[in-house]
Amino acid sequence: MNLDRLSLDLFRKSKELFIKYNDMSKRYTKADLEQIVYKQLDNLNAMHDLLRIMKVQNDLIQNINQTLREEIGQFKEQQVMYPTRRKSKS
Repeated sequence: MNLDRLSLDLFRKSKELFIKYNDMSKRYTKADLEQIVYKQLDNLNAMHDLLRIMKVQNDLIQNINQTLREEIGQFKEQQVMYPTRRKSKS
């Protein structure tokens, strides 16, 4: 699933729960509280998945950057400086 889409879905679900259960004067049943806790657990698991995906992406970027640095270094070593003719002063 797309990372941005997953983040947006997670935000929307959290917002819906906040609006639904933010009435402080309401008394909650055990079932209501269990639903809140399980939804929070789902959100935490989703955030964990997002963090894991971001870590994998970060590792891939670091590996690519290291490879690129090495290739640039090899390319610079292979370059040959050819002498150029100096312009004569007339």
